[in-house]
Amino acid sequence: MLTILMTYPLLLQLTTVIPGDGFDGWQNYWNMWWVKTAVLDLHQSPFFTTDLYYPTGYSLLFHTLNIFNSLLTLPIQLCFGVTVSYNFVVIFSFVVGGYGAYLLGLHVIQAQAELSDHLAAFLAGVIFTFAPFHFAHLLGHMQVISLEWLPFYVLALVRSLAPGRMRPMPHIVMAVVFLVFAGLCDWYFAVYLLIFTALYLGYRIWVDRQPRIALLKTGLILVLGGIVLSPLLVPMVVEAVRDPGYLLSPFDTTVRLSADLLAFVIPNEFHPLWGEAAADLAEGFTSSTSERMVFAGYIPLALAGYAVWARRRAAAFWLASGLAFFMLSLGPYLHIAGREIPIPLPYLAVYRLLPFFRIARSVSRFDAMVMLSLAPLAALGLRQLVSLLPTARRRILAVAAIALVCFEFLPVPYPMAQVDIPSFYQGLATEDEEYAILELPMNWDRPAHLLYQTVHHKPIIAGYVTRPNPLSLVERVPVLQHFRFLGPDIIAQDPKEVAPEVFNYLGVRYVILHQYMLPPGGEREAVFGLVDKVLGDQLPWYQDGQITVYRVGDQEGRSPLLVLGLEWGERREWQGEPARELGPEATCAIIAPSEGEARLIFTAFSKDGTRPLELYLNGEAIGTFEIGGRPEEFKTDLLPLAEGLNVLRLRDRGERRPTVVFTSLDLRDNR
Repeated sequence: MLTILMTYPLLLQLTTVIPGDGFDGWQNYWNMWWVKTAVLDLHQSPFFTTDLYYPTGYSLLFHTLNIFNSLLTLPIQLCFGVTVSYNFVVIFSFVVGGYGAYLLGLHVIQAQAELSDHLAAFLAGVIFTFAPFHFAHLLGHMQVISLEWLPFYVLALVRSLAPGRMRPMPHIVMAVVFLVFAGLCDWYFAVYLLIFTALYLGYRIWVDRQPRIALLKTGLILVLGGIVLSPLLVPMVVEAVRDPGYLLSPFDTTVRLSADLLAFVIPNEFHPLWGEAAADLAEGFTSSTSERMVFAGYIPLALAGYAVWARRRAAAFWLASGLAFFMLSLGPYLHIAGREIPIPLPYLAVYRLLPFFRIARSVSRFDAMVMLSLAPLAALGLRQLVSLLPTARRRILAVAAIALVCFEFLPVPYPMAQVDIPSFYQGLATEDEEYAILELPMNWDRPAHLLYQTVHHKPIIAGYVTRPNPLSLVERVPVLQHFRFLGPDIIAQDPKEVAPEVFNYLGVRYVILHQYMLPPGGEREAVFGLVDKVLGDQLPWYQDGQITVYRVGDQEGRSPLLVLGLEWGERREWQGEPARELGPEATCAIIAPSEGEARLIFTAFSKDGTRPLELYLNGEAIGTFEIGGRPEEFKTDLLPLAEGLNVLRLRDRGERRPTVVFTSLDLRDNR
């Protein structure tokens, strides 16, 4: 009932909305649909899809798939659809997470049969599950709101390592189960629990002076958990070792997404009374709204402080745990009121020593464990406080404390996002033909495109995903490049001329322009200008107030198409022009609509003296070019092209590291 109150008005709109700001939520909405589609319809692993970034696809191993939620709600999705399933996960996470923290509170305060003890433990559940951190990520991060298994694992670990317990095995098994559940929701949580495990193991060894037994029990939990998760962990490690570049988070992003010191004491930004004022105070912080809301609550902090003062021994570990995760949540450097203070913090050492933390981005999410440590501390403080009162008044004070914490954390009315899908997509769902859809704009990927795919079920050329896609063609094919960068890349082919071949090559049937996603300004003008250039001579196939649809793929391509290989460097600017570094070797695919001849024309220069560049077409040498220190145009003889795929290979034969930069790459046929 408290969850229904605190998430108001969700229950009243259970079938038509999801909580949040209508952004990242659609990614998680798609996750649920995709897992059901992969498992039940396609009978394949859900960890790779060609429905996004078609036709090359995208690995979902490092995507926030939170597969546990999708598998849990399969029956609900089959009966009631994705929207109800999404909202079930929301309610489930709040209720079960609060219940787990309540059970942990009972253990920590060593509750007796008195109702006031259970109310004190109930306060722990309220603090943990209704923390502003939880509601901040309800904006769209389903994987983060699914923190319900954290207290269950902590409780199982604590019980399994308890001294003198004759039968620890059931608790060890439960710890493994909850560790696996947490990892299948979010790998962040698995890492947090490993850190907690190390902290609690150290505490038990220090208190009990029996390191061997504690180490054996802990090792068994971790080994069994690793074995169960190994079908996912092994391919993740292989992928990370093979191509770590696209997984690593920039260090400045890690710094920016760290918690601000003042954020822990600035009230809930969603509160109906003071939320607006709190948001104004927090506006200067470096993180986004969902990452900066780590308010601990004045009442929980006061009760925890009282517990530390009155019950030092019982509170010692939970205080140490809370402080450890608090320090980690602050990130590599201290932030105060949005200003970075050049004081290195423990996370900097963790970031440098442990490779996984270079993949992680959002440091402030350590707050989940801060609140999990604070919750039993506050329960301990409340229990100690009510014990000073006559029995008749204990319940009154405990209920009052729960009510005050709920009011302090109150986020109602919580923002809701309408599940609104243009009617055109309903019609596409009835078409059996296999084809792809190109959604515009695509200078950055909009999450709403994933929402629409859950209805039309056709593959799309890009997609709003967690990590960059190293297989993506979007940055390597003309026309797509133009829409991605709102301007040309090094491929100098006329986008209008090669567009038919591009659409045929990718199997695109419809290009859909979402006008409502483009507010007035330069971005809108650039996208509309490109649409007019590429598709201006075509009449829209469908049009309404939201979208304009062009049917493409009906024209036969006339010009050979250049496609950059994976080995090329990223697009850069050089003297106002696009440029890419070659590397020691790179390839281009030449897609020819028919057998013929074409001449390769390119402009390049070397950053380190003159260098020989060898070119091969379909394995046959076609020439060597001396690339000098100034940009110069080079031309090949007419090259024989077979119909379909031809492979052009470029090799820098210089003695030192490769330094050739291309600023233009074109293909002219013999017409």
